[in-house]
Amino acid sequence: MGEVTLKVKLTNAADEVNALRGLIPPTEVRHVEIEVHVDCRGRKLIPNSAHLHQSAERVSWTT
Repeated sequence: MGEVTLKVKLTNAADEVNALRGLIPPTEVRHVEIEVHVDCRGRKLIPNSAHLHQSAERVSWTT
């Protein structure tokens, strides 16, 4: 199989919850879109820590 490249959107989960509760506008939810290389033989996804500059207890992501 080898490696594939994906575009991933990382969203600050605390901001996402606050936006759903109406505490902040959805436009203020912090997120970053990055390209990642995935080893199809690997068993773990370990994002580069340089991209996780926004503090949150939990990060949600979608592909």
